[in-house]
This record gives sequence, C-alpha cells and structure tokens, in this order.
Amino acid sequence: MKYPISDWQVAEIRRYYQQAPIRGGVKRLAERLGLPMWKVSQFAQDQGFARVGARGPAWTDAEDKLLMVHYWKTPRVISRIFKTNGYSRSPNAVSVRRSRLQLRVADADVYTARGLADCMGVEVHTVMNWVKKGLLRAGRKGTNRADWQGDIYVIYPSAVRDFLIRYTAHWDHRKTDKFWLVDILSGQTGEKLEKRESA
Repeated sequence: MKYPISDWQVAEIRRYYQQAPIRGGVKRLAERLGLPMWKVSQFAQDQGFARVGARGPAWTDAEDKLLMVHYWKTPRVISRIFKTNGYSRSPNAVSVRRSRLQLRVADADVYTARGLADCMGVEVHTVMNWVKKGLLRAGRKGTNRADWQGDIYVIYPSAVRDFLIRYTAHWDHRKTDKFWLVDILSGQTGEKLEKRESA
C-alpha cells in the first residue's frame, strides 16, 4: 500500500527531526499523522532530515569518495554498499552527507544513459540502442551543449521499470546492481521530479 505524504505532514516530520531525539517520538508522530512508523522513518531518511545531537563520527576521505561514486542511488542502497565496504553509515547519515556535499540530490530522481548503464552493468551505447529502438522511453534534459555532442537523455524510474518488466530478454539480471534492482522494481526510487514536470 502506498502512503502519500501531504505538505503539512512533511512540515511536521521536518519539525520533529529538527528537535532532540525523544524516546518513542517517531511512533507517536506516525500515529498523529495517520502513517505507518516505517513510512515516516523512511521518508525522513530519504529527505535527509537530521536529528540534533545524533551525529556520528567524522566522514573520512575514503567514505566521501565512495559516496561520490554512488550518490545517485537511494540512501538505503548506499548504506548497504558502505557496509559491504567496511563502513557503517545509516541511510539518514548518507542523505545528510550527500546534501552537504551538494551532490545534486534532485538528479537522483532520474537517470542519464550513463547512470542507468552503471546500474545495469552494461555499456552506455547499449542503453542508447534501447532508447533508439523505442524499448526504453527517454526525454531530453535540455542542456546547453554543442550540436555535435547532442543533448543528455533523461530517463525516469517509471520508464526503467516498464523496460525491465516488458523486455526481460534484453537485459541480464546477473549484471545489475541487485540492491538497485530491488528498489527500482518495488517502486522505492523517487519520482518527485517526474510528477512535478508533468503537472
């Protein structure tokens, strides 16, 4: 079941996470908002709402470099990647650090051809061929580039899911990032930008 979050609920969640931690506070907040507790926690993590006084150890250069490689993935996926590399960072900590490094979080709601290729373990030209054949829906970003370079493709999560489901014979699940694959097929990746542009 999907639980849409209204503007006033966003404001209440932000206000709560700007205060000092309260035992059982998230549960009470969720009950007041009429949302499951997991939904409130997940939304707070994805938005990067940080708790006052809940900071972890300072980030190392190695962690920052790892984040820069995977910043466009969801905080939960990045947190798992960190764990496999020997670092312990929660999804919320990842969101906050990503914002502080100004890694263009909004772009995590869409994919470029190169970004999608990285997720699926294929070459960029493979993704471009899917687009040219009409298998994968993609738009143009409208960047100011030279004519010979061409504009950058913008691929929304819904288009990726549609491609994965309809054209399973064209991609190999063994090459994809398994955490990303679970997120994209379960609808966990954000599509706020897509909704905003289609409004």
